[in-house]
Amino acid sequence: MNKLIAIFLLFLTGSSFANMASPVREGSLISSAFSSSDIDIIKEKLTVNISKDFTTADYIAEYFINTEIDGMQIPLLFHAADYKGDFRVFVDDKEVKILDVPEEFVYSSDSSFDKFSQSFIQDSLNNNGKRVTVKWNEKTERDFRLSELKYFQVNLSKGKHTIRAEYTANVWTDRSDWVKEYSFHYSLSPAKYWKSFGSLEIVVNSEDKSKFITTNLGEPSEGKSNSSAKWSFQSLPNDVFIISYIPETSSVAKFFMNNTPFEMSVAFFLMLMIIHIILIKIFRYKKPSAKFSLTVFAGSIIIPLITLLFYIFSYGITDTIIGQEASGYHGYTFLVLIFYPVFFVIYFLISLFADRVFKRKFKSLLKT
Repeated sequence: MNKLIAIFLLFLTGSSFANMASPVREGSLISSAFSSSDIDIIKEKLTVNISKDFTTADYIAEYFINTEIDGMQIPLLFHAADYKGDFRVFVDDKEVKILDVPEEFVYSSDSSFDKFSQSFIQDSLNNNGKRVTVKWNEKTERDFRLSELKYFQVNLSKGKHTIRAEYTANVWTDRSDWVKEYSFHYSLSPAKYWKSFGSLEIVVNSEDKSKFITTNLGEPSEGKSNSSAKWSFQSLPNDVFIISYIPETSSVAKFFMNNTPFEMSVAFFLMLMIIHIILIKIFRYKKPSAKFSLTVFAGSIIIPLITLLFYIFSYGITDTIIGQEASGYHGYTFLVLIFYPVFFVIYFLISLFADRVFKRKFKSLLKT
């Protein structure tokens, strides 16, 4: 009987989590620069300065390059989406003007960006604007919104130069668990298609040293990730570099998170059912010959309803205990109420069976 109850509540749990909204609120998505085939990138240094409240981060991406040609050229192309404020670029410490990629550059046969990939391919127009497919070879390509591609033109002499990009990124928020998870994303994958890859240095600085920050880069080579940390690589460590932070919660909140609404509802239901069966037994002990038991009907109506309401409100109770960092993303939990009639019938049959057992038992005792 207990297994039947558990399976039924598990079905309710799965059915109630229908929510069309995504649990992830996207922040800024920035990539390493696309490199012209005319330059070698000797080193990329990425510095990330995270704000105290972990809502924004200042990114400084430095590219130490060597160009093989003189004159006006486009050494790097940037992909930058949903950043905060301005996207600024400096060449040898002098700021240059950032431009949007015009359509005529992309779709013409003599595109200025042919040196970045095998070709720029026109894609469809959708609600987010025109998209282009950047194709590096026959097997590797990726789609971008045209409005998110930035470039600059500069007169470079043959030899070594430094290009620096600066911008402020907005945080990503993942609400798929009990507590919000905050993160910053930076795509390293464009470096796969550079003419050459020298080295990569990543530095992360956090204003709030009390926050436990993690990354997907492993242990830093210098410092600590929750204050100032440095990583050095001779090859790409991951396609995307992610910095994450999950707020700490109290021990009480952890208890409620570890004991899910499903588990607590099962325990609550079993407690009510035991009390109800005891009351049914007491009723039959006093009135073994009664045709109907009001205790059976009343309990069968009330207990399934209270159990389902307990299940629904337990989410809100846990969120309240967690506090402002609670995700609050639990789907349409109230939908479990549509299963109340089924729950009522099943529980009524269980209660009726228990009542009949006690009725026969106490009747036989009277005869003896």
